[in-house]
Amino acid sequence: MGGSGGATAESFLFPLIPGILIPGISIVTFVLTATVTLSPTEAEMRSERDLMERINQLRAEARLAVPAGSRPQ
Repeated sequence: MGGSGGATAESFLFPLIPGILIPGISIVTFVLTATVTLSPTEAEMRSERDLMERINQLRAEARLAVPAGSRPQ
């Protein structure tokens, strides 16, 4: 009563490896590579911070330069 002529687990699992595992690894690799490539460098983050500080400083100076009675409501 030992062996039957049925399909083994390997015959079901091996076709999944190229069909799911390899494309999955490729997609994960692409996403990680794109994330690292598109992320800003330290110099870019520093210049962005400096730019935002200058913009905020100019806005603050512009608010102080406009008299209170002449502001539109």
